[in-house]
Amino acid sequence: MLFPSISFLFFFLPFVLAGYYILPKNARNTFLLFVSIIFYGWDSPKLLLLMLSVIFINYIGALFISFFSQKAFLKKSAFLLTLLLNFGILGYFKYIDFLIENMNRIMGENYALMNVVLPLGISFYTFQAVSYTVDVYRGQVAVQRNFFKLALFISLFPQLIAGPIIRYHDIYQQIDKRSESWRLFMAGLQRFIIGLGKKVIIANTLAETADKILTLPADQINFAIIWLGVISKGISVYFDFSGYSDMAIGLGLMFGFKFLENFNYPFVAKTISELWRRWHISLGIWFREYVYFPLGGSRVSPWRHYLNLLIVFFLIGLWHGASWNFVLWGVWFGVFIVIEHLLGMTKESSNFLVNLCKRFWTLFIFFYAIVLIHTDTMKQSLSYMKAMWGLADTSKIVYQFQSYLSNYFVLVFIVAILASSGLFKKLFDSKKRFIQIGRWIWLMFVFSWSVILIVSTTYNPFIYFHF
Repeated sequence: MLFPSISFLFFFLPFVLAGYYILPKNARNTFLLFVSIIFYGWDSPKLLLLMLSVIFINYIGALFISFFSQKAFLKKSAFLLTLLLNFGILGYFKYIDFLIENMNRIMGENYALMNVVLPLGISFYTFQAVSYTVDVYRGQVAVQRNFFKLALFISLFPQLIAGPIIRYHDIYQQIDKRSESWRLFMAGLQRFIIGLGKKVIIANTLAETADKILTLPADQINFAIIWLGVISKGISVYFDFSGYSDMAIGLGLMFGFKFLENFNYPFVAKTISELWRRWHISLGIWFREYVYFPLGGSRVSPWRHYLNLLIVFFLIGLWHGASWNFVLWGVWFGVFIVIEHLLGMTKESSNFLVNLCKRFWTLFIFFYAIVLIHTDTMKQSLSYMKAMWGLADTSKIVYQFQSYLSNYFVLVFIVAILASSGLFKKLFDSKKRFIQIGRWIWLMFVFSWSVILIVSTTYNPFIYFHF
């Protein structure tokens, strides 16, 4: 079930909110678990068993880790076995066909692909489950002996299928004790509408045009068209995922949960390092705490520090998709972050011109790499990258730049640029009464226009569902 759908907005969500607030407090967690299971199994009931298996594995694994707390070998064995089962399941469903393809290529064989269907949200809920097991192993939290409370943490529907990735030690206290209020509810409603508008009005509009451009042969489009497609795609990815995160955070507030922020205006960053601290924050924190720090982080020799960064971004790329294009996309950022460290670009500067150049550098590196995650093969990626420099053969060009610039697209594109800079947030954060009234009028327009688009169009994909 999609958040931007009529079934969710006008049937599922009103039913859940009504049921949640009618029930006494001691029954609300059970109700949320019940509706979360319905939400996940709405389109794919068979996948429920897989998610429940992951929950059960981590529940039992953590109990054994706690039971063997005074026996180091057995404790570590239980921990490693639980991790192996988690990543074994994730690896099978997400990477088995990728592995077979590469074995065929290397060994010259022709093993048949298994055509495994990627379960919705498996990368997200597996990482959440692993965070719980690691936290118990490290002694940061007590083992959760109530299976249903752990199941609620992993399956809570607002963030189940596309994050943010919630770590157990950040939220376990809210499962047992949280306070709902009218103020939180209204703040959550506003946040949800903002996310809905980001997704339906901005992301879908830009992505539809970008997808039309980035499916054309590279030798049939000119320099301007390819950059229009690439920039539109990059911005749409941001609004698609940050919009979903806003909706998830808003829904959490409606039920009294306070999730951590997942995006913080990454396009204003002055370095690639800063961009990744602002982009998909929950994923970055997960890899920092559970991979980067255990590897030694920056508390090692410089060359080892750079190697740690490259390993982390290699894994981030692999997490995003089972293809070498995604791996290269991750390593691309890792390499440029290392370059920034070597050149001292991570140091703050008060010089306006220097900061402006650094911002252009950051945006160029980000958008140039977009073709890596939009194309299926390196050959396709390289053809687009060549065209982005204006080096492609222009004798076959048949598509014109102006044909992709409808008035509506241009308006949405301009709004997207302004919104990604944080301008609207600064405007609407004002405490002046007329600003607050204007904010609600604007939000009602955004909601109404989003519903009209949902009803009238069929283009409504969620990019991060593929991850």
